[in-house]
Amino acid sequence: VQPDRRYVLRGSLSTGFRAPSLGQSFFSSTATNFLNVPGQGLVRFESVTLPLTSPAALVLGAQELKPENSTHASAGVALTPVPGLDITLDYYRISIDDRIVLSGNFTGPVITSLLAPFGANSARFFTNAIDTRTNGIDITASYRIALGSSGDLRLNGSYNNTQTEIVG
Repeated sequence: VQPDRRYVLRGSLSTGFRAPSLGQSFFSSTATNFLNVPGQGLVRFESVTLPLTSPAALVLGAQELKPENSTHASAGVALTPVPGLDITLDYYRISIDDRIVLSGNFTGPVITSLLAPFGANSARFFTNAIDTRTNGIDITASYRIALGSSGDLRLNGSYNNTQTEIVG
């Protein structure tokens, strides 16, 4: 919407999805960590990141990954209040459901006994664990000063504030 040549209003609404990557579904690694456990001294921990279809991941309750779903809304204004000065102000909100992240490390005596047949005592895997909401604002300003045959002096400034929170 452009009620005046010096002002532009803009906005958008959209939805989307991101399918799980092959790496998230099939990635595996093993790390050996030595932790100082009170009363036991240095204890070796074999920590594994498991592919989702591995028997060890299934024992821990891993499930097939679902696509992440998102909704996005934004609104903004672009202003040219005086010649040479351009200002933009934009607000956006992004909600992502079923976000794919690594689980925490599963540890403890029960986990150790479950993972013993697989040669590990600590494990994690990718999972659709959280829903997030991101809110942000962007502000930019630029000012152009003509310097005759020497060219232009351009002054630019910007500000961004973005906050992401776990909502589920």
